[in-house]
Amino acid sequence: MNWDSITLYVLAGFGVVLLVLGQLRELLGKVAEVVSAWHELRSSMRASSDPQHAPSSSQQSLNEQ
Repeated sequence: MNWDSITLYVLAGFGVVLLVLGQLRELLGKVAEVVSAWHELRSSMRASSDPQHAPSSSQQSLNEQ
């Protein structure tokens, strides 16, 4: 093994590491967006099921039954 092949292996290794780190960064960014959307969805569903936060038309239909 000569210095040229060692240098190429080191450069290839750094390239693979940078590629993996870039993909992990993208994946974690997407996961953060999904978690944020999930929390927003759950809070909006919780607010809509709470009778105090229900719209007036829904509250009237509940009272009529």
